[in-house]
Amino acid sequence: MSDKFVDAIWRKLFKTPGEMSEIELPMLVEKFLPPGVTFFGGPAGHGKSWLALSLAKALYTGEPFLGYFKVPKRMPVIYLVPEVGETAMKQRLRLLGMGDLDDGFFLRTMSMGSTLELSSPSLLKAAEDLNPYFFLDTTARFNKGDDENAAVENKAFADDVFGLMQHGAMGVGPLHHSIKSLASGEMEPTLENVLRGSGDFGAMADAVYACICSDKTNFISEITNVKARDFTPVESFEIQGRPYIDETGDLCLIRPPDVEKDDYLKQQSVRSAELIKEDPDISLNDLAKLLNVRKKNAKSFASHAGYFQRGSKWIKKQ
Repeated sequence: MSDKFVDAIWRKLFKTPGEMSEIELPMLVEKFLPPGVTFFGGPAGHGKSWLALSLAKALYTGEPFLGYFKVPKRMPVIYLVPEVGETAMKQRLRLLGMGDLDDGFFLRTMSMGSTLELSSPSLLKAAEDLNPYFFLDTTARFNKGDDENAAVENKAFADDVFGLMQHGAMGVGPLHHSIKSLASGEMEPTLENVLRGSGDFGAMADAVYACICSDKTNFISEITNVKARDFTPVESFEIQGRPYIDETGDLCLIRPPDVEKDDYLKQQSVRSAELIKEDPDISLNDLAKLLNVRKKNAKSFASHAGYFQRGSKWIKKQ
């Protein structure tokens, strides 16, 4: 290489391909959460916050997310939620078994004062000290502009988010309100309609997930990846909140990814038949635990496999 290139002042601003690092950053949650920026979008009231809190719990504890997606390494979490008061947030955390977590899981709610600027020295120092994952609940509270289509304001938001990662954050997960028409279920989620407004949000994202609720009574939502940068996304899957949050302290994965609904029914029915054959006296409660479903669903799967209970025994239908 010419000496004039080596000695040039501007040379320090760049790297050649041969100088670039080949270290691949691992997924923070296998098959689901990459390092960087991951948006969670959906209409208001469709479960984005519960999904984010369940994910935050998995990142902090190191336990598999939804009992399915492995977490290679636990990490600190900073959850910023200026739309919710401290009392309400504490109740959510208690339901998820997170009410008494110690150092390493930090929150800032509406009750604690004004919304912190993402570029504030305090947050940047926290990113540097902790290397945490940040959740922003919701994007609108941290985007400085009033118009989501305003490119200048969206660029400022992107700069703030990237600033957190440049100071050490492992990733940032903004929660974003999608267009209301997605709630009808008649429209397929896409990057454009999940992240309403400017395409700037989609461009800055490493991953984007849609959270669309089909049953608000039981909080059943389908989670669909609409953008995956440099990783292979999983197919859509379904989660259920009630009554699992009360019973188990977390959401339940009722249909895993890469499994069609009909195939899932067949798989669970075959599995229930195998468990019953191994132990004809297995209780409905134990069967449900092994299938990771509610007792009502376990009974349905067993029935689909041709079994019903008589007393403490399972009987094969004739």
